[in-house]
Amino acid sequence: MKQDAWKLQAVRGLGMTNFGRQMLTVLEGLPAAERARYNQTHPRAEYDFTVGNIRLWVGSDADIEAHFTRRQADFEKTVRLLQTGAYFASDSAGEAAANADPAINALLKSLYISRVTRKSTDCDACFAFVIGGLIDNTVGLLYEPDKRKVPAMNPESLIVVKPLGHGWYLFKTT
Repeated sequence: MKQDAWKLQAVRGLGMTNFGRQMLTVLEGLPAAERARYNQTHPRAEYDFTVGNIRLWVGSDADIEAHFTRRQADFEKTVRLLQTGAYFASDSAGEAAANADPAINALLKSLYISRVTRKSTDCDACFAFVIGGLIDNTVGLLYEPDKRKVPAMNPESLIVVKPLGHGWYLFKTT
């Protein structure tokens, strides 16, 4: 066997997406009056956000990449706000403050991102824009301009780290 040949170690996929597909079917079938009621009872995750978020969560990598490409300027703006606010400079309380910041929160909602964190990806310096998932099966976008700091794939945690360019990566965990 050649030394530079590929060796398949594992085949992994994002788990529990069927639950998301079922939720999407139910939500998309709601009549307008029910959607309005949904918004009243779920003010932090209104209908449009929830549907957009679930579509990305259960969608293909190509869907996520296309969404990122269309909205890259807003993702970049969010990173600048996070850096300017220095939310993650010292303690874990910074994550809650970052996600609660009105400007950042509005951008995250418009991008269908459930939260920004540094805990999901084994990377202390990265910004992880979590789209969604269940338990430890998550998907999102990772920002780290220094590729040497980007965590390697690992069958126990990061099962996808796909470069999108300019310090951005698609990630999936398990």
